[in-house]
Amino acid sequence: PGRASAMPGKLLTPSPNWYCSRCSDTNPRGILGFGAKNSIFLLEVSPSQPLILGELAGHTERVTGFTFCQHPGLVDICASTSDDGTVKVWDIQTKSVLQEHSAHQV
Repeated sequence: PGRASAMPGKLLTPSPNWYCSRCSDTNPRGILGFGAKNSIFLLEVSPSQPLILGELAGHTERVTGFTFCQHPGLVDICASTSDDGTVKVWDIQTKSVLQEHSAHQV
């Protein structure tokens, strides 16, 4: 954990989220985040060999949406939605949830 590693083989793991229209995004630093099952995976796509940076784990059901913050000073902040009825705001540097909203019912 905490170390980036070279990514052998496939670039994106197979996932039932392929039909979701907003389950991936990139930030200006060349980080790609994408939902796969109930997690978000982070890859650095700038170098010639993509690097796996880690996983944001915390949803209990399928991830249905993912986006990075568009504010220039907050490029390492992102948000995800899930079929578990939650919206989570994450810090990709610490891989931790900053805020969670689960007030509405699914």
